[in-house]
Amino acid sequence: MDGIYTPTNVTAIINSQTVLPTASSTGTFGSNTDYTIFANGNYLVQFLDPTTSGNLTSTNTLFELNKYYTVIGYNDHTAGTYHQLVLTDKPTTVLPNAQLRVVNVATGTGTVDVYVTASGADISGAAPTASAVAVADTSQPYFQESANTYEVRVTPTGTKTVIADQTITVTGNKVNTLVIMNDSAGHTVVTPLIEHQF
Repeated sequence: MDGIYTPTNVTAIINSQTVLPTASSTGTFGSNTDYTIFANGNYLVQFLDPTTSGNLTSTNTLFELNKYYTVIGYNDHTAGTYHQLVLTDKPTTVLPNAQLRVVNVATGTGTVDVYVTASGADISGAAPTASAVAVADTSQPYFQESANTYEVRVTPTGTKTVIADQTITVTGNKVNTLVIMNDSAGHTVVTPLIEHQF
């Protein structure tokens, strides 16, 4: 997934194979792709500036047989550097519901609480759906939601001050990742769902 807001477009490469952009995904901020199949082994994962071919961030990552992964490239808004986050996905669904998890790469925002509610619901007395989600935390569990439209609100941990507000539509029988990022102005944003069906 491209969580890099500058440059405007990126190229993601795994062992010299381009996985982003694709025919259906542009490689712009917030875009993602479906899975690419690789054999078990260590792989060089790179996010490049397509204009200069310069390397923005690269890691050597072990991809294991019969496992699914999501890789997010993102800006460190405070340091002006680039990073990657590798997530191990959960290829199971609980019919008729969907699985949803929250990932935070908003380095300029810090630890957040996330509320996934009916549209317009009052969160003043509500517990967060996902609480104290730290930047680059890969251990956030999945939770279940029924197929529906929801309002997602992000607050600094321990407060009810909404710093990002986004409507999402969750489809049953799918595994979803909701990513919290910073945009080029430093605002906290919620990206469209990374959505997979197994």
